[in-house]
Amino acid sequence: MKSPPIERTPYGYPAQGPAAKYFNARLVEKATNFSATYPDTNVFQFDTHSFFNSVIDKPQSFPETALYKNTTKHCLKYVGDTKKKGFSDPSCGAPMRELLWRDSLHTTWPIHRALASQIANLLGG
Repeated sequence: MKSPPIERTPYGYPAQGPAAKYFNARLVEKATNFSATYPDTNVFQFDTHSFFNSVIDKPQSFPETALYKNTTKHCLKYVGDTKKKGFSDPSCGAPMRELLWRDSLHTTWPIHRALASQIANLLGG
């Protein structure tokens, strides 16, 4: 799995963008070489980077993330709150489940469900 676009988090890690691109390119290279060296193995590659960009740019790209109202910001009221899935604070403008970002780096569960669904499809399940 490639690195997601951490430069697009609410905190924004622009300096990490080139490092993530380098990591992703090396990962593809290594997976391809491994597959060629060991042809009896199954190597699956998933482009998490593109997947996240699709959700950030158009949340309706996947049914699990279609409820997102905001994919660029987080609400400080929701930071660290991972157990209250229905939690909503009016000052945040939307319930936590309708925001992609739980905090400045971590995402909420709808994108996890979408990611799991995509990986299951990749693995043939």
